[in-house]
Amino acid sequence: MVRTWTSWRSERALLLATAAIGSACVGTTQETTPSVAGAVTGQVRRQSGTAVGGALLGFTLTTQPVGGTATLLSSASLTADDQGNYTLVFIVPGAAQTAVLSVAVTPPIGSGLLGKDTSGLALRLSTAYPPPDTTYLFFDLAPRQ
Repeated sequence: MVRTWTSWRSERALLLATAAIGSACVGTTQETTPSVAGAVTGQVRRQSGTAVGGALLGFTLTTQPVGGTATLLSSASLTADDQGNYTLVFIVPGAAQTAVLSVAVTPPIGSGLLGKDTSGLALRLSTAYPPPDTTYLFFDLAPRQ
């Protein structure tokens, strides 16, 4: 009987402590703007199809233009891994939408390859995380002549 009472008492104490901590956390959190997320993944390759490791990718994410003006949502850069693969997840404040993505690819120094700039790509931003949709981008870089 004591064992059951002790167990109940421990559970009650744990429940009260959890409730106290939970209410303290609720009292200290700030209201934030809802976030949306979108993912882009792919590979940087030579025209022959072989991977280009170490390429630098610069990303710019904007809203669709309204009245000729787009709003910057986010920008980021990363280096592709040894196999030329990369993945980037954007998490930005706002509502679900289809944003405009621009990407600049700079090949590694000494690779003998030309860079590539691409703009006007669609990236779906969703309230779900991880994002249910992924945009796949494969960049085939041409040799310098």
